[in-house]
Amino acid sequence: MATVRAALKTWSADKKGRHLVLIGIEAENKTRYISLGFKILKSHWNPKAKRVRASHAHAESFNEEIEAKLHQAEEVLSELRREGGRITVDRIKAALDPGRKSFWEYADRWLDEKRQAGQVYYWRRCRAVLRKFKEAVGDDLQWSEMTVVALKNFDAALKKKGNSANTRHGAFRVIRTIVQDAIRESVINRTEDPFEHFKRPKLTSNRHYKVS
Repeated sequence: MATVRAALKTWSADKKGRHLVLIGIEAENKTRYISLGFKILKSHWNPKAKRVRASHAHAESFNEEIEAKLHQAEEVLSELRREGGRITVDRIKAALDPGRKSFWEYADRWLDEKRQAGQVYYWRRCRAVLRKFKEAVGDDLQWSEMTVVALKNFDAALKKKGNSANTRHGAFRVIRTIVQDAIRESVINRTEDPFEHFKRPKLTSNRHYKVS
């Protein structure tokens, strides 16, 4: 039986001690999560009601978002039951969160956050890497297409441009950071991490790199 519920990502917190509020999807003894995009302190979460406590300044709007997503989830479940077939966590999550399919939608937002945080040098460096990555894999990369093959294609493109092993290693460090942040924010699952089966170029020195 498939179920959905609100949850707090207590196993991971940001530097301010805040946790993401999630929608948990359970089916066939598997669990997946969808991020609602906002974080709260653990003290502001009611574990019994699975809602944000009234003590939080934005409790009303946050709880409205939770209710809306849960209502949407129930509608999705009803539709899947009518369609027949297996009701899996991946089918439910795909129907609930179709926007997750785009790597570039997430990467662009991630990059903009670095700029807004005043990390200008890091933002420029990452922007250069992402431009080269887009040239290699295209501007319509879905999360489902973020695979070892895509990473190998990027490495081959960098080699063709004459980039050293150090430069290529640094470029993949940027891409891996984005993937890891997406996992921490429950945008994708850890099992979808292509770097689990991809060997990055080995560093040959400690010199700085520059993607050309």
